[in-house]
Amino acid sequence: MNDLVKGYFNLSNNEQRGIISLVLLILFVFIIPRVYILTLPAAEIPEDNTHLFAHFTPSSIDDPTSEVRQEKTLPQLFSFDPNTASKEDLILLGIKENVVTILINYRSKGGRFKVPEDLLTVYGISQERYDELADYIQIETTNLDKSNWKAKIYDDSKPTYDRAEKNKPEDYVKIELNTADSSRLTKVKGIGPVYASRIIKYRKLLGGFKNIKQLKEVYGIDNKVYLSISDQLTLSPKIIPIKVHTASWYELKSHPYISGDLANIILNYIKAHGQINNLNDFSDNGLIDEETILKITPYLSFEK
Repeated sequence: MNDLVKGYFNLSNNEQRGIISLVLLILFVFIIPRVYILTLPAAEIPEDNTHLFAHFTPSSIDDPTSEVRQEKTLPQLFSFDPNTASKEDLILLGIKENVVTILINYRSKGGRFKVPEDLLTVYGISQERYDELADYIQIETTNLDKSNWKAKIYDDSKPTYDRAEKNKPEDYVKIELNTADSSRLTKVKGIGPVYASRIIKYRKLLGGFKNIKQLKEVYGIDNKVYLSISDQLTLSPKIIPIKVHTASWYELKSHPYISGDLANIILNYIKAHGQINNLNDFSDNGLIDEETILKITPYLSFEK
C-alpha cells in the first residue's frame, strides 16, 4: 500500500524542475515589484502645495451645496415704513416681488398706510407674513398728515397736490361708535379698514357697545391701540337686545358673552318655569354667577 502511494506521488526530475520554476516565477511577479518600490528615493514635496487646490474654492470644499443655499436667501427683518420703503427693501423683507409691485402702485396713486394693520389690505400679504413683519413696521405719522393738502387728480396715473388754505387745521370731530359705518371709522387716527371691519362685525354680534372699553374685546385691539383711539370716539348706548322668550339656542349662543352651555341653562329654565322678568333667579339658584349676569343683562330683553 505504501509503495503504491509513493509511486503515485513520485515526481520525475523534469516535473520537479517545472514546479521550482513556477514557484520562482510567482515570487518574481508578486515580491520583486514591492522590493523595487521600497528601493526608490523619497519624492520631494513642495512646501507650497496650494497648487493642489487651484480648481477648488473654500466654499465648494467645505459644502458643495453652498451655492444653492446662497440663491435662496432668507428674509432680512428690519424696521421699515411701508409708505416710504424702497422696492429693494421690501423684497429683502421677504415680500414677493409681484406683491411689492402692487404695494408701490397703491402708493403712487396716493394710497397711504395709516396703521400697521393696513398692510393686510394689500393683495398677497397673508396674516402669517403680516405677523412676521408687525413688530418692524414703523409708520411716520408726519407722512400721513394731509389736513393742509387738497388732492387733484388730473389723470389716471398719479395725483398731484395743491396747497389749501395755510394754517387752517381740519376740524376735530369725534366719531360715534355705535352708529359709524366703516368709512366713518377709518377717519379715526389708528383705525384702518381692517380694524373698522372687525369693530362693525363685533358691534353687530354684541347688539351695540355699552362702553367704549369693550373695544378691547375686538381682535387685535390691545391696550396700546385702545389708548390711541379712545379719545377720538364718543358713545351713545344703543343696544339691540335678544328676546330670551322667543330666541333660539343658536341666537343666544351667537352672542360673544353667552356660551352654548349658558344658552341651554337659560332656555331650559324658561321651559321649566315659564316667563321670567330678570336673571335674579339664576343667581339665587347658583346657575349663573353674578358677574356673568351683570355682563349679559343689558343684552337681554324679557318681554314676550
